[in-house]
Amino acid sequence: MFDRSHSALHHRFFQRSRRHKPIRKIVAVVVNYFSASLTARAVRSILDSGFPHSEVVVVDNSASSEEAALLERSLPTSVHLVVPPDNLGFGRACNVAWEKWRGDALLLLNPDAYLTTGCLRRLVAALEGDEHVGAAGPKIYWDPDQRFLLPPSVPPSWICMLSCADRLGDVGLPL
Repeated sequence: MFDRSHSALHHRFFQRSRRHKPIRKIVAVVVNYFSASLTARAVRSILDSGFPHSEVVVVDNSASSEEAALLERSLPTSVHLVVPPDNLGFGRACNVAWEKWRGDALLLLNPDAYLTTGCLRRLVAALEGDEHVGAAGPKIYWDPDQRFLLPPSVPPSWICMLSCADRLGDVGLPL
């Protein structure tokens, strides 16, 4: 068994990564792939999160001038839009954004997800609350009423899903 406490590299890394100061700026990255309306909703949720100093970057992996134009029209002017000539893939797209915009923390949000009220503040509190925490993830819900977690430990029954389908909108359930 490898004892990490004796590793000089491990020791130097964790000495530098310990957080002794508050998170003042978050860079939020949303990678778009032909989902401009969902991306706009995700971006709005970040901007409406109440965290005062967040910078939002959208990387459009669609490689489509029509999609880029749609994003330009639907995103607030405060959002940075990066349109590479080719699809970079998720990881490289995130790296492109992080190389240009830096902060004390990085938020990666899929376009089909959105933050609920207070979510970003709770994530920041988790990161600031323990110097050994380097990443935090929220609870992810299947439904807008936040009754079912993803992945569900017990899948919701069809009757339950149908009963809340009117509140879900069009999510592609075979009704």
